[in-house]
Amino acid sequence: MGIHQIQAVQLSTMPVTVCIACGADQFGATRLDEENRSLRTCASCGTSETFPKLDPSTLEAQYSEAYYGPDNVKFVPAVEALVAWITRKRAARVNALMGRRGRILEIGCGRGLLLHQLAQLGHECHGIERSVLAARRAAQTEGLQVYTQPLEECHFTEQHFDGVILWHVLEHLDHPRATLALISKVLKPGGLLYLEVPNLTSLQSCTTGKNWFHLDLEHHLYHFSLDGLQRLLVSSGFQVQKTTTLSLEQGPYGVLQSWLNVIGGERGQFYRILKREFSPALGVKLGQFALAGALAMPSLFFALIEAAIGRGGVLRVVARSGKN
Repeated sequence: MGIHQIQAVQLSTMPVTVCIACGADQFGATRLDEENRSLRTCASCGTSETFPKLDPSTLEAQYSEAYYGPDNVKFVPAVEALVAWITRKRAARVNALMGRRGRILEIGCGRGLLLHQLAQLGHECHGIERSVLAARRAAQTEGLQVYTQPLEECHFTEQHFDGVILWHVLEHLDHPRATLALISKVLKPGGLLYLEVPNLTSLQSCTTGKNWFHLDLEHHLYHFSLDGLQRLLVSSGFQVQKTTTLSLEQGPYGVLQSWLNVIGGERGQFYRILKREFSPALGVKLGQFALAGALAMPSLFFALIEAAIGRGGVLRVVARSGKN
């Protein structure tokens, strides 16, 4: 049963606030797990937030070596090679959108893989990373300037950057609207904002519900609809140029892992095997790989179909700073 197919109930313990995307004050809630965590969803634009929110200290503890991988390697070798290829393609796309060499900031730069590729293309690259571990690894790349403090504490001058990247980061932030407003200030007029977030209204989300792979309640504070994300961007000073829900990196795997979650077993088990977080018994590992192999092509087909009707697993946006 999908997230929005479950009867929504208003929880009396929820504070009276407004939606961070559209400002509406009517919400419903869908309880998702035994820990009483819920999605608190705006009745107007469909943007949701995780409730109750994790306290900052608990949230920071989530971004450990297990999250980024030991020795700056996150996945098994075959997947790392695929990630490297995808990252090169993404860097080429950003380079084309920039149109010329410029100064780029990536917020949530992780291991610095994308910035490394952009630096190779001649851009001046800066990164912000909340994990000291990941930031230290990213800083090992020659030419990268990496900061571990929040954007508001970096004190960049206005119109300092030609481009800003938020790649599966906005959903992790405590105050997305304030961050986007500040990004608009540090971007030059017409500067590029390139971002991607999971799509809460995707078919994979609505058909797998609480088993959806990208419904990461341990890390994601907010969950976006296309309507909500566009409203948030426009009200923060951006002009949305293009949106798409197709991602060959996130879409098919999101479907695959969601289906594996539905079938049963520990949630995200196959993903944890690929990340080398643990090594289960040989029979369990072989079973996971066998199921994944059988579901791989159907997952790809499903991801292409949902993207074709505008309901793919991600929301990817190209926007420009609206300042004159």
